[in-house]
Amino acid sequence: MNSIKCYLFDLDGTLLKTAEDLMAALNFMRKSFNLPPLALEKVIKLLGNGIRDLIRQSFIDSGELPVTEELVDQAFKINMEYYQAHLADLTCPYPGVVEVLEELRARQVKMAVVTNKHSSAARKILTAVKLDKYFDLVVGDGENIPLKPAPDLLLHAVKKMGCCVEDTLMVGDNHTDLGAARRAGIKSVFITGGYGVADGEKPDFTINSFEELRNIKL
Repeated sequence: MNSIKCYLFDLDGTLLKTAEDLMAALNFMRKSFNLPPLALEKVIKLLGNGIRDLIRQSFIDSGELPVTEELVDQAFKINMEYYQAHLADLTCPYPGVVEVLEELRARQVKMAVVTNKHSSAARKILTAVKLDKYFDLVVGDGENIPLKPAPDLLLHAVKKMGCCVEDTLMVGDNHTDLGAARRAGIKSVFITGGYGVADGEKPDFTINSFEELRNIKL
């Protein structure tokens, strides 16, 4: 019998392929500062810690502008205005995501998206790709809660859904997901083939496709 009552999912690189839309928004912003575009491979390497960090790291990588919080604030506004209008132009679920979410919903478990992306953008994307109906909660940046790898977002989601850490599973593609789960006392699943790396974190389970999530039991 499966004792998992609550699933927490990362968004980018776990549920959804989002990198191309993130790259388009980032390069639109960079163009406004007369900076050259970044290739998709570079953008993917910079993902994982939220849009503000992505912007900051892209400036550091270019080495052409002094990186101040004022600059990041200005760039963030430009980036988000573009991204909010184009956040699902190319974004789509990974293979097997819809089928597995349908099965989990039939089990009547609780499900949340826990992301370092801004929560308003995450909700809009989930609606655009028709995944919003599966989730009881979406939490992310912009809610004055420390982002992953801090455990706070995960613990907030668990409490909000009336679950407990012992019967919760965190599913993600990056060390930030795994580190947050470890600090929260929650079992973790590392899914390969996303945008991140384990980077020394030791997940409780590793899977190579979303479909394999069906077989995990606590």
